[in-house]
Amino acid sequence: PLVIFLDDLQWIDPASLALIDWLLTDDDSHHLLLIGAYRDTEVEASHPLTATLSALAADERVRVVELMVGSLTPDSVTHLLEDLLHANGRDVNRLQQLLTAKTAGNPFFLRQFLTTLHRRGHISFDHARNRWAWNIDELKAMSITDNVVDLMVARLEELPRPTLEATKLAACIGNRFDLATLALIVRDSADDVSEVMRPAVEAGLLLPDRDRPKGSGVPEVPAARTRLRFLPDRAQQAAYAMLDARTKQEVHLQ
Repeated sequence: PLVIFLDDLQWIDPASLALIDWLLTDDDSHHLLLIGAYRDTEVEASHPLTATLSALAADERVRVVELMVGSLTPDSVTHLLEDLLHANGRDVNRLQQLLTAKTAGNPFFLRQFLTTLHRRGHISFDHARNRWAWNIDELKAMSITDNVVDLMVARLEELPRPTLEATKLAACIGNRFDLATLALIVRDSADDVSEVMRPAVEAGLLLPDRDRPKGSGVPEVPAARTRLRFLPDRAQQAAYAMLDARTKQEVHLQ
């Protein structure tokens, strides 16, 4: 059997939908499982994806199953922390309660929240006791936002100033952008912009939109042809929100 996973179907184009329909309804197609993920808040009744899904569901040759991906339950968060921190439920119970209250079980936000706590040293490895350690009272007293965009803004602000400024301009281009276009806006060479953006790639906020040599951050190809994308999408939203309205207008026009 062949399994194909397609993410972000809310952005899919009509030609790709036609190809999916053909693959799933062709009499010569066998042993194929297609898994698609999309944000239902961005797929309305008039969206082309909705029409395609309805048509496939009505086709006897295709079996369509819909799964709503919700938030993690407190028990799931506990299991995750037990596995992540190599601790038992009693040790992580109060931490789970704090994280669940802050993130409402949102998997993406939970991961970002834990990453922030570790990066700031609030969850660290105690080599003397050979275990992960944290102070729950200290964590409760911390002023950490429960808004995903605000958390991403905090991560962006840790970047070097030139990288942050270029990243904010890149957010005006879109979720995906090429360095040639960004170089025009920044008024610099694509090679120099490539180096400026490297810290954002190393921080995991940007990802090369094509294969890159192992061990490198920004791929070693002609910089003008290098494409990057924001990972996660909220990173673009956060970077875009850091610009004032007048600057956004000027950058879009440019």
